[in-house]
Amino acid sequence: MLHKILQSMKNLLFLVLFSIPLTISAKIISGTTGDCVWSYDSDSKTLTISGHGAMGDESTLNNQIPWTNFKSYITTVIIEDGVTNISEGAFANCTSLQSIRMPESITRIERTAFYKCASLQSIRMPESIKIIDSYAFSECSSLETIDLPSNLYMIGDYAFYHCLALSEIHIPSKVYDIGTKAFYWCYNLKLLTISSKQASIGSDAFSKCSGLHSVIAYMNVPDSDPNTFFNNISLYCTLTVPYGKRDVYRSRGWNESLFGGGVFEMPDVNEEPVITLDNLGITTFCCGKDLDFSNSELKAYIASAINPNNREITLTRVNCVPTGTGIVVVGTQGTYEIPTTESKTVVANLLVGVTEEREIFGVNGSYTNFVLRSSDSEIAFYPVDNVQTMPANTAYLPIPTYYISETFNDAKKITVVFEDGDNWPYTTGINEIESSTQQTSPSPIYDISGRRLNQVPERGLYIQNGKKYVVR
Repeated sequence: MLHKILQSMKNLLFLVLFSIPLTISAKIISGTTGDCVWSYDSDSKTLTISGHGAMGDESTLNNQIPWTNFKSYITTVIIEDGVTNISEGAFANCTSLQSIRMPESITRIERTAFYKCASLQSIRMPESIKIIDSYAFSECSSLETIDLPSNLYMIGDYAFYHCLALSEIHIPSKVYDIGTKAFYWCYNLKLLTISSKQASIGSDAFSKCSGLHSVIAYMNVPDSDPNTFFNNISLYCTLTVPYGKRDVYRSRGWNESLFGGGVFEMPDVNEEPVITLDNLGITTFCCGKDLDFSNSELKAYIASAINPNNREITLTRVNCVPTGTGIVVVGTQGTYEIPTTESKTVVANLLVGVTEEREIFGVNGSYTNFVLRSSDSEIAFYPVDNVQTMPANTAYLPIPTYYISETFNDAKKITVVFEDGDNWPYTTGINEIESSTQQTSPSPIYDISGRRLNQVPERGLYIQNGKKYVVR
């Protein structure tokens, strides 16, 4: 009798196991979603979507995403070529998600697709995406950078609502609709560029972006009454508009009463961007064009991070620099033309660019402003004393005042560290600096970029026998 009972239980267990509508192995769990197939690898915590066509969404799956039970564990999502959308709620509340790879076949990101993905720091979208639906990235609290595709034409309501870590946003030129509260309460957003010439901006789209320092707009005729979508931004935010359009913007409410830092015009489009370096070979820069340093003699850096323990700011090298981005430029003394580019690569940057001469104050609201100063032996950012006139095409560093007082103990300067390994004086392997009066030693001489020179320069810096010399 006992034997029959045990045999019945074995048969029942066999039927239960083989009736589950999933393929289960030691590590892989898989199933279907819409026209696609999904698989989850529990070892690598990777979810892969493949197939040709659309993923299923909550409405077609009875409000149950097939991988719901694994959402909190997924760290990587790979979507293979052929999949045409990211479905509604597909990765909502994937709190461990850190990386996602999307193919060029994706054309739409549905509503709430990445809602509350708290660990997602950056995302690069394929150029094929045309629509980012409502709440798609809402409350992704760690999202620092997102590169919006050039073919995008619609950003839905609340799409990036309360993305606290976002520092820069570049709206592509084809976007015609920026939804209600699309970037509402992104209070660390510092730079906003609207490249579209005909974008319609929804109510409160950029309201409560209290850290917003610079808006660059390319619209021919902007929406009237900008207070409805720029409510509660920084009192010292600046606005930069196309050459010859300042009066048009002011007449429609885009004026100094809203943009307390001033309303400025971009340079004439026929002018090539030019950078001039003095004998120390370093300066800050900002331009009303997208710049390409990939083949330049100069090196461009953004300010990427602050180390409160050492009172240091890290400079990270970049090649493509979006319009209006403040940078630090390093090279040899001289004047240089910089090639322009169509790239809209987003960089998470702490510097704020200045495209037209204006005054900045030591303390602007909740921020303390720092400016770059350099010498033969040191480069650092120092706080502005009361008020300072910033020349056109320069940059400064705003840091939250509470951060200075609580973390830096009222630091009088913030020293600079180059992430690529070099320190100031800006040449690896230089141990000391000496003054020079046109030495004639036969030892080879180099500029600070490592290029061999035929003779000692008349002025500036050069390297000889591992030492750095200054000709004044």
